[in-house]
Amino acid sequence: MARILVVDDNHRKISHIIALLDAAGARRGQIDVALTGVDARKMLAAERYELLILDVALPLRAEDLPDRQGGIKLLQEVREQSVFRLPVSVVGLTGFDDLYREFTDQFASSLWTLDLYDPAQTGWAERLKAKTRYVLARAEQTDPPKFETDLCVLTTLHSPEFQALRTLKWDWESPTALDEVNYSYRGAFRSASYPRSVIAATAPRMGMVAATIMAMKMIAKFRPRFLAMVG
Repeated sequence: MARILVVDDNHRKISHIIALLDAAGARRGQIDVALTGVDARKMLAAERYELLILDVALPLRAEDLPDRQGGIKLLQEVREQSVFRLPVSVVGLTGFDDLYREFTDQFASSLWTLDLYDPAQTGWAERLKAKTRYVLARAEQTDPPKFETDLCVLTTLHSPEFQALRTLKWDWESPTALDEVNYSYRGAFRSASYPRSVIAATAPRMGMVAATIMAMKMIAKFRPRFLAMVG
């Protein structure tokens, strides 16, 4: 059973996050909550979590004020000290624009996600639910994944990103319908002397929500070994 850890000191935000996790299919018994850095460290030492949802500004102890880098320090310790069990996926959520701008690249460099929390917006919430559904589905797999495509490539703009991608000499075939609106192109190339299959598509509009939905469609239909996004 997939385990999820929510680390945040804002009770209203925690309730909002848990409601989203529930909507994505997680059961309350799968979700643990830590209000401080100390509590989170104890849980990450004792349990392996498939998904960690982390506030950036986090107090170390209950009596402390939030540390602007409390969540960042926690992640650094988890990565560097073997006493902790590394979570499979990490999603950072912060309600502060300056923290979002400051740490977005740091999260991305570790293949993690940092989103700007805003109760009035839905984009971050949809992305969190999509991530949760993926994590839950991955944890339920008992057989080794069966890949049907070596590489899927997604762009968010037809011009110039997708047009540039199609200039690669990858033996592109004629477009085929991906769904009711979008099309994909199948191609092939060689890597390390082996033939590789590739599927390319572009999202119908800019934005993380549209890109996430298109990525999930490509994963479900083509079952790629790797998924890349260029732009």
